[in-house]
Amino acid sequence: MDKVNKYSVLIIDDEPNNIIALTEILEMQYTVFAVVDSVEALETAEETTPDVILLDIFMPEMDGYEVIKALKRTEKTRDIPVIFISGLGGIEAEERGLALGAVDYITKPFHAAVVMMRVGNQVKILERLRQQKLMTEISQKFHSDADLSAQFSDTLQMVGEFMGLSQALLYELEESGSELYCRYEWFSPDLEMEITDVNERRNEKLTVDEPMRMLVSSILESGNFCMHSNDRSVRESTMRYRQIEESFITIPVFVKNNLCAVIDFTGKDLKRRWSGSEIDLAVLVSGIISSVYERNAIERSLIAARYDLAKNKAKSEFLANMSHEMRTPLNAITGMTFLARRASERIEFEEALNGISDASAHLLSIVNDILDMAKIEFDELVLFPVNYNFRLMIESVLNAVQFSIDNKEHTISVSVDNCIPEVVFGDESRMAKVITNLLSNAVKFTPERGNITLKVFLEENTDEHHKLRIEVTDDGIGISSGQQERLFNVFEQADGSSSRKYGGTGLGLPIVKRIVELMGGSVRVESEPGKGAKFIFTVNVTSGDKDSANIIISREETYNLLSDTDNLNRFLGKRLLVVEDVDINREIVVALLEGTGLIIDCAENGKEAVDMVTADPEKYDLVFMDLQMPLMDGLEATRQIRALPGCKYEQLPIVALTANVFQDDIDACVAAGMNAHIGKPLEVDTIARVLRQYLLNEEPAERRGKSNDRRFDWDRND
Repeated sequence: MDKVNKYSVLIIDDEPNNIIALTEILEMQYTVFAVVDSVEALETAEETTPDVILLDIFMPEMDGYEVIKALKRTEKTRDIPVIFISGLGGIEAEERGLALGAVDYITKPFHAAVVMMRVGNQVKILERLRQQKLMTEISQKFHSDADLSAQFSDTLQMVGEFMGLSQALLYELEESGSELYCRYEWFSPDLEMEITDVNERRNEKLTVDEPMRMLVSSILESGNFCMHSNDRSVRESTMRYRQIEESFITIPVFVKNNLCAVIDFTGKDLKRRWSGSEIDLAVLVSGIISSVYERNAIERSLIAARYDLAKNKAKSEFLANMSHEMRTPLNAITGMTFLARRASERIEFEEALNGISDASAHLLSIVNDILDMAKIEFDELVLFPVNYNFRLMIESVLNAVQFSIDNKEHTISVSVDNCIPEVVFGDESRMAKVITNLLSNAVKFTPERGNITLKVFLEENTDEHHKLRIEVTDDGIGISSGQQERLFNVFEQADGSSSRKYGGTGLGLPIVKRIVELMGGSVRVESEPGKGAKFIFTVNVTSGDKDSANIIISREETYNLLSDTDNLNRFLGKRLLVVEDVDINREIVVALLEGTGLIIDCAENGKEAVDMVTADPEKYDLVFMDLQMPLMDGLEATRQIRALPGCKYEQLPIVALTANVFQDDIDACVAAGMNAHIGKPLEVDTIARVLRQYLLNEEPAERRGKSNDRRFDWDRND
């Protein structure tokens, strides 16, 4: 605290000479009040509440004994330490005074050193008591539920006001150990009026360089827990916003012997000298703040540990469930393969093949969900917007789930707002995935002969931008509030027992949530146990271009594309090079394209492919290139082909045909010079689309032609 007005003393004596003498002794260090009348003394004590009272015993009207009794009866003055002053000798007067509550006794004539020591002792005791009270209040504050930022700011204010500071700052050291950030601050009202950019200091970055680095380093090396200085150069270089250079104390804050913060206390008096108790107080405050940092670090560790434990448990349950989900279609594939081999009738053989096809499709959907989840974990899930017919997309989704709906004899009603544009621009496949997932869940968790509703609304419409709200409602088993909290968490299901009863991986809804968020929307659920569920999500799309909109092609049309005579004539004479190191994969591609009229050559690795292309630059019209192969991988083979001289090598279409399907893999293919990417397992419609694009020079479109799928009767909302 500043020496001026730091502590005050009230002298009560009817002799003016005594008052003059005591004032001369005390006024250099204390603020002195003096009265000669005992009645006036009581009023002055209440008004000024001095830190110490020097009280004469013998006075007219009311002696010192009566005055101290009155002081002790008054709440405002009862705790003020009273030192009796008197010319009386003997033990009786001293005993009587102490019995009435006096803390000490000074005899006349006064000795300056004795007076200063006795008053100083009481001030030290008082200072310690006040410090203890302050530290108790600060400790209690940090044990409250208040916001930590408010706790730090309040602590700096309490210390600043108690010590009479001009400002108190708390800098946090970044993990790099080279930068300090001013996170919390307090300014005295008079200094705050002078500083116009106080708020600009918050989060100010201060590089720890000379001389602050020397200051911090010397603290660490010496083991001292505080350092105080009046060096003007230190102040100027360490405090960019400093208005005036003042005496300060810098206190390091440690957590497990690691410096984590620095507290800066600045006094108002440039010539001020800090007392030992003040430095002790600053160190105690740093200790409390250090314990808070350490407690928070421990709490964060515990929270992280609990989170990791819960996540690991969820992952373990997920892996066990995933093993079951993947083994189920694998078992079907294995069993149906066995049945197909021993089938004696054509119909039995076809039934077995259909079973294998259905199980393979189910297994592929699980793998795709796993890949999508992995992309979400690594923040690699991206959208690929195209122009598409919104209602035809809805029809395609309904066709995909219709078998399951019919199998459980559900009734489904569909309502699409007529104000929604016919063609929109967005990620069609992701949108279809979200709606399919929610409809599939509705079918799964609704008992037989239930009711399912799909409604699509145009919620907002601004020029070419449209916000859609889509609702999927069922009257199934419902979801409790506790289950809803975990519903969209990765690796968790609403109820672990659900996976055993209803099946499923638990990946669908987390994927839905991420896709919807990528589309600028949100998803939520309204449900009660036994009363069904309503999933509501919003997405943003823009108006699309009708001329370039993707439309649906049926599976039958895809097969026709690869088998009809007209289409055969279109591919006749075209040469395809299939680069694949696995025999069965080469056989599958050749078998899929059998009868198309294509001339197909095969290479078993990238080096062989480069040699075959180099030998006859005009020979091949298209290359299907695997990535992972011996001798030379597909990426390097593509780079070498593109590096060959001549425009034919630059223009030769090269399409990746690979099981590497992450975005990094696709980006690597593009960077190597490939034209497109097809993921395994291969789908006939994807192969057909690529053949049409690169061999017939048709415009790229994900799905073309007309839909032969069954139409649905929709409610049209005007």
